[in-house]
Amino acid sequence: MSIKRYSAGMLLSALLALAVTDRAEAAPTPKGCAFVTGLLEKAVTPQSKVEMTEAGCHITDVQLKKGTYQSWMIADLSVAGLEGWDRKSKTFPSHIKLTARGIRFFPQIGNSHTRYQIALTQKPFDVRLDAGFDLASKQIVIRELALESPWIGHIGFEVEASFAPDEAGGPDQPSLQDMKGGLRILHTRLVLDNRTLFEGMLMPMIIAMIPPDDDPAEVIPKWQKKAEADLRKLPDSLVDAASRDALIRFTRDFPHPTGHFDLDIRLARPLGLGELKPGKDGNNPLKGAKLTAVYETPTAPAK
Repeated sequence: MSIKRYSAGMLLSALLALAVTDRAEAAPTPKGCAFVTGLLEKAVTPQSKVEMTEAGCHITDVQLKKGTYQSWMIADLSVAGLEGWDRKSKTFPSHIKLTARGIRFFPQIGNSHTRYQIALTQKPFDVRLDAGFDLASKQIVIRELALESPWIGHIGFEVEASFAPDEAGGPDQPSLQDMKGGLRILHTRLVLDNRTLFEGMLMPMIIAMIPPDDDPAEVIPKWQKKAEADLRKLPDSLVDAASRDALIRFTRDFPHPTGHFDLDIRLARPLGLGELKPGKDGNNPLKGAKLTAVYETPTAPAK
């Protein structure tokens, strides 16, 4: 290679490097997306694009990972409500709305054949979150926390709760610690339209609670029988006949529920998770509560 050709190649390489540097510097993080720098700094990939839209901060190609088998790719992520929020702050944002589309399991596996097989069987899903926190009343409301796709189905949660500030944070500085110890639930709702979501995502967590020496094929039927017996004992003031029937049919279909399931629980007073069990003194924490349920299964086609 002649000196001229070598020099021309070096100059071209330098110009390309300069162009890339200039392009990166010309596209700084938008002001409304400042939270990305700290909160999602490790999740943003070289292919990511960060921009402000009417729906909030929009980020593409986000990778969330905590280990080899805890890695997920998000095609599109839109976040509203974190503008100006400092991740080091002890308080929650007053309102946050998040939509994550095209989520795929993305394990960091070295074997190319395994990676390809996992990618081949992946069915992307979406997640939505709409939540708010009122500092004055110490109320937190999850209007929607949903996970869905045409392949796995839909599951959604609604929660109304409150929590008291801890002594360290003070009355005006509720912290994440409050969520662990001071959370009090007033109303919750679960909506499920199952395809494979229940078996593929919820059942592994349930099975994990069964001791290793116990056979889930034996334990789960026992749970079903006990749950049905407990449902029949619930007072009519808590659950009406139609709701009781819906819950029993759902329990019998476990772990393969089909159709549409809707469970709504409204408590008479805010209760912590540990308070939901009946007390030794016979005190029923669900006294005054109202439980309604609907379970609509598909009609079998006529033969």
